Formats: sequence, structure tokens, C-alpha cells
Amino acid sequence: MELVRDLLIFIAVMFALYIVLIVVISMLPNDNPLKRIPTALSYRIGATLAAGMIAVPVEPIPGLDVLYDIDEDYRCDADISHRGTPLCGSNRGSGYNPSRR
Repeated sequence: MELVRDLLIFIAVMFALYIVLIVVISMLPNDNPLKRIPTALSYRIGATLAAGMIAVPVEPIPGLDVLYDIDEDYRCDADISHRGTPLCGSNRGSGYNPSRR
């Protein structure tokens, strides 16, 4: 029981520190990189959640799932050309190297 109490205290302290960090970052000027990074991260998380909300209902529909997969492959090809490393589709984690084409 003491372990559970200690874990709850730790979680509460970490949550309080997180809130303090958010308040401090929100008071920084808009051009500060420390403020821009969490903003960009929150936009990226929101875009990922929105894509997931679209993808889950679309997958069971026979015609739409193909169109969604084609769009996903197109976006993955764009990732390859801009960053050099694909992060999508069947190439994820396979050791694929676009320079060996």
C-alpha cells in the first residue's frame, strides 16, 4: 500500500511540474523557440488525431479505404523525397534505404 501511495505522490508532483512548465512557456514571447516547439508539437498531435478519426470510420467502407490507402502511399513517397527516410507503409522499420534504389 505504501508503494501505491508513493506512486500517486510522484504522479501528482510530475503533473504539478508539467502545469508549471506550461504556464512558464506560455508567458514567453511568441518568437522564442522554446514556445514554438510545444506549439508545433501540439499541431502535429492534433493532425495525427484528426487523421485517426478519419481513418477508423473509412477503413470498413470498400471503395473509400482504397482511396485513403492511395493517399497514404502518396504522402509516404513525399516523405522519402524530402527526408530521405520513409516512415509509412510497408517500409517502416524494414531497413529500407532510398539511396540503394
